Amino acid sequence: MNKLSISIKAGLVDAGVLIVPSRAFYEHLTDRVGNIGELSGYLEMWAGLGASIPRGMLAISVVEHDSLTDDLTVPYLPRGDDGRAKEGRAKL
Repeated sequence: MNKLSISIKAGLVDAGVLIVPSRAFYEHLTDRVGNIGELSGYLEMWAGLGASIPRGMLAISVVEHDSLTDDLTVPYLPRGDDGRAKEGRAKL
């Protein structure tokens, strides 16, 4: 988000949108990603940039899962071996 802010202020882009999971959804993701809970402390700072930027838009969209289920007929996602998956499992 800071890079988006810098790019907008420099006039390199007109808009920036960051899509992040909610704090509840984040717990169910497989990789380390930011979430709205971690970014909330920066919202006031980013809002303050608006006074110094003549044109541009900076937005955050929070996504959420529909619901959790105990239905055993719904399969789990298979484990992958790409990226750093093997390294992550080795730490368990």
